Amino acid sequence: MAGQPQFLIDNLSVLSKEIVCESTISPTDYDPSQVKITIIATVCIVISLISIPCNLFNIIIIYVSPILHNMNNILLCNLLFIDLMNGLIVLPLITVVSLNRNHDYNLCQLQGIILHLNYSASLTASLAITVDRCFAVVNPYRYKSYINKKRCFLIAICTWTVPIILAFLPVLGLHKYGLGKYFAPIFCGTSFDQFDNNHVLQAILNIFIVVITISIITCYTVIFIIAYEKSAQDILGSSNIKKSIRTTSLIVGTNLLCWLPFMIFNLLEYINRNHEISNKPTPFNITSLLLMLSNAAVNPIIYASTNKFIRKRYHQFFSSKNVFNIHDQNFQS
Repeated sequence: MAGQPQFLIDNLSVLSKEIVCESTISPTDYDPSQVKITIIATVCIVISLISIPCNLFNIIIIYVSPILHNMNNILLCNLLFIDLMNGLIVLPLITVVSLNRNHDYNLCQLQGIILHLNYSASLTASLAITVDRCFAVVNPYRYKSYINKKRCFLIAICTWTVPIILAFLPVLGLHKYGLGKYFAPIFCGTSFDQFDNNHVLQAILNIFIVVITISIITCYTVIFIIAYEKSAQDILGSSNIKKSIRTTSLIVGTNLLCWLPFMIFNLLEYINRNHEISNKPTPFNITSLLLMLSNAAVNPIIYASTNKFIRKRYHQFFSSKNVFNIHDQNFQS
């Protein structure tokens, strides 16, 4: 009985320490991961609010305007559709998953699949646009006889093939071979936080991004070299091709600039192979991620600003005129 008071005192001491420790973790404390989540969720909402109306407007105008039904605009419309899906589905899902830490497992997998699918397809669509313009400049006569709407639609469909494979690999249960597993440190994706599960897929993704980047840079280098060595009339044949090259070079170039920091970040992470989980938000990794996500809002704005026909439709829209009047043939794409 003599030892009971001391026993009670010891228990109360331990309990009081636990209470003090728990009380020090308050919602007002600085939580790096929560700061990162808040920033990403807020920016995703803003990008969606810009992406959805702009991409939808551009797609509708292209669809109802026969003057815009050319080969280049078919491939551009594919990119606009991808950006619309990013704004309409991908970014809202990222916001929901990142803000709700008790999200459903299936929702996480769905968000991971759609994220990888759409943003990989954005790169392949940019490559298809670039190769199309390069072909038009290098061999304009063969281009006119070979490329038609049917082939352009087929090319647009093919741009989804590799992204579909890359997006579904992590849900096939092959993570023990390093072929990916979606999980959610912030939102669902493949991450270096679980390097053993994702190292092969991360290597494939890095190679995929680097190869596409080099291919796009090579194509536009060829285009600009030919444009420099020959007269514009000899190379391009018509003002429409010149305008389309200007538009696509701005869209694809901006696309690459948005992807470049993310690509550098991924390559550095893969080289370092850091197995420890780190939730510290750094300016570089947050900026690289948000720049990549911003493509969905940037691309339609560039397309509208460089296309005189689309610009006129925006002006009519804000002037409350008949924006879908398709009989105006005074503007070229």
